Amino acid sequence: MAAKKQYGLIIPKSKPQVLTKPSAFDDDSSDEDNVDARKKQVSASLRKEGIKRLEAKTTKNMLTEALCEDPSVFDYDGVYDQMQEKKRDSKLLGKQDRKSKYIANLKRTAEVRKIEQELAYERKVQKERETEGEAFSDKDSFVTPSYLRKLEERAAIEERLRKEEEIEKLNDVTKETDLSRFYRNVLERKTTGAPSSTTEEQEQDREKEDRHDYTDTFEQNDNEPLDEAGSEDDEGGNNDEGSGNEGSPPEKETDELDEEERQEAKEDSPPVPTVPEPQPETVEERRKRIFAKRTNEESALSAKERYLARKRAKLSEPTVITEDD
Repeated sequence: MAAKKQYGLIIPKSKPQVLTKPSAFDDDSSDEDNVDARKKQVSASLRKEGIKRLEAKTTKNMLTEALCEDPSVFDYDGVYDQMQEKKRDSKLLGKQDRKSKYIANLKRTAEVRKIEQELAYERKVQKERETEGEAFSDKDSFVTPSYLRKLEERAAIEERLRKEEEIEKLNDVTKETDLSRFYRNVLERKTTGAPSSTTEEQEQDREKEDRHDYTDTFEQNDNEPLDEAGSEDDEGGNNDEGSGNEGSPPEKETDELDEEERQEAKEDSPPVPTVPEPQPETVEERRKRIFAKRTNEESALSAKERYLARKRAKLSEPTVITEDD
């Protein structure tokens, strides 16, 4: 049957203790074991005491050496007080050294207003004297030393304010009309090196223009009528050589125009820092470079002859006419 369910406090049953049976030789062995254990305990305690005494001795020696070197080495309270005093002194010095952000501008504005008020008062007095006319012309006028000192101080203040205004105007970027100041700064920095990117871009643009001019002249020769082409074949290489030389005059004219524009731009522009520029390329060198990159005269002539031969063959073909029934 299943065990009955129990409710409430359930106390487990205690296990019965197992009793050891006495032995005839147990007393001797237990005494020997106890003696060995006691010896081990005594030796361990003696060892610990020796270690403690050695540590205490070394600590005492270290303290004695430290006190001999510095008697205040363990004066923690005194060191703490000194640290607090240094903190207070640094705070006081920081408060004294701190300057206001706006007091200088306020003082300057007050000086300007004071001078303006004095000038206005002097103008008012001068107008009153002019209205009085010569009523008090026979009276003596006196100028005190304090008034002279005041005039000198006012003149010095006006001079200082004038210089400050000039410096502000010079440093004002919004009032710059040209790039002369920028170029002056660049010149002072003494910037030297390779030609700028603008020069490289100009060279690339020139090469593109040369290519465009060459392709235009080649297409123009191809689009000429057949009669003119035949006359060119009869004349031989003279016209071809002439065509090669015809490109030079406009190139010279464009070079001269470019040179004039550069001269005018240099005269109109502000002084720029001297940068080492590449040597100007002559017309012959540029023509040689262009023809060396793309094609030469012989290949152009052979291409033209092939084109004319194809054109003649096309025109000589018989035309077939078909009549519708």
